[in-house]
Amino acid sequence: MTRRQRVVAYITRDTDRGRELLVFEDPKHLHMGLQVPAGRLEAGEELEPALLREIAEESGLENVRVVRELPGFESHYKNRYENHGFHVVVDGERREEWDHVVVGAGDDAGLTFHYRWVPIEADLHLFERPHPVLYRLLEPIEQV
Repeated sequence: MTRRQRVVAYITRDTDRGRELLVFEDPKHLHMGLQVPAGRLEAGEELEPALLREIAEESGLENVRVVRELPGFESHYKNRYENHGFHVVVDGERREEWDHVVVGAGDDAGLTFHYRWVPIEADLHLFERPHPVLYRLLEPIEQV
């Protein structure tokens, strides 16, 4: 049986404070901890178009650029989906935090997510667990 595919967006920006990761909290589900945009592919959809759709639906961001798929990602997120993590950059985003009502037909449609930027650090937990792949987001983008 083939597992349904899912994309996960690790959106970064570079500031004078260093590289930061975009995270959100769902005020109605705080037990989930910090999260990043993610979602399942629709029938016939390719990975990158699905990634861009999920980013727009869940965060409202559209001016983003996919840097690369993160190798070794699937071994960290073993579950019922075939997960694909991507490093994505946003240029020109000046908001430090914002609320966004999720659009689309997914399970999270209508929920309001609170977004903010955080430093990428070794002890950063996403989805309530450590995340050993995050260090890859600190690699120079010119070399990836």
